[in-house]
Amino acid sequence: MMKYNLLGNTGVLISEIGLGAMTFGGGEQWGVFGSLGEKEASVLVGQALEAGVNFFDTSNIYAGGRSEEILGKALGKKRQDVIIATKVRGRTGSGPNDIGLSRLHIMRQVEESLKRLGTDYIDLYQIHNPDQLTDWEDTLRALDDLVRSGKVRYIGASNMTGWETMKTRGISRQLGLHEFKSSQLYYSLAGREIEREIIPVLKDQNMGLLVWSPLAGGFLSGKYSRSRQGGRGRSAYQNDVSAGRPGQILSHHRRAGGNCERAGIHRCPDRFGLGAPSACGDQRHRRREAAGSASRQSCGQRHRVDAGRIGPPRRSQQAACRIFDLAVYGRG
Repeated sequence: MMKYNLLGNTGVLISEIGLGAMTFGGGEQWGVFGSLGEKEASVLVGQALEAGVNFFDTSNIYAGGRSEEILGKALGKKRQDVIIATKVRGRTGSGPNDIGLSRLHIMRQVEESLKRLGTDYIDLYQIHNPDQLTDWEDTLRALDDLVRSGKVRYIGASNMTGWETMKTRGISRQLGLHEFKSSQLYYSLAGREIEREIIPVLKDQNMGLLVWSPLAGGFLSGKYSRSRQGGRGRSAYQNDVSAGRPGQILSHHRRAGGNCERAGIHRCPDRFGLGAPSACGDQRHRRREAAGSASRQSCGQRHRVDAGRIGPPRRSQQAACRIFDLAVYGRG
């Protein structure tokens, strides 16, 4: 049975497992992550809704905007029953201002996202990454205007460090602006850097945590290995793979008779209670199994996984995201 957690201090309850739509649409650039068409995506969204999922996450740049279109059509009349999250910041065209977190780009892109999603409001509008070329005050004022206009209900961040999170919240409080209510970050059994600094910040600030890639790009499913790494779409996980983390974690769970995929997906809401839905992989049976499963790791299994952690991380959350940023957005 699906469990629901609070999204920070918003009072909004979201399913502890969410459906990420990065695999919707495909195309030359995004096909490496997945290429589900409208029919397949509609079936997948239907299965998620039946399982109790009410949180759906996408971005204005996934498949050149097709992901938002497909998700909007798949939800249809169910739109009022769900929480839709999308993002802004990435490159959307060849022009010099078709990227970033300037007021110009944000205001243009929110209108485009609303059209593609087929809705008149976005529940959670997230910045995809920080933008080093735009002053935070300009970005936060633009986002605040969207909330006050009713086009956006809440705003969130993604791929930010702990100090950046605190800085933005400080600016928002000083200026009387709406604050980020959540942070979306890479977290998996193989990549746990955010436990050191960022999760304590989120707990202290009563913010929600949204996890992307809880299976480390599929490596924790056993589908990929050091010798079979699945192409450029999984380059951000190279450090975890080269350190041998996925292999050791898989071995721990196999010896314990557990399911590593379930454990990886459920770990964050189980351990931290921060309202963290996990955007799963692109295979329907895995999402259905994860959403329908009430199984959890035993204390012994958790201890073995924690004990199997391989030393300090060699690459920070910020550095891993920068690889993705440069590959997809075209600028750091």
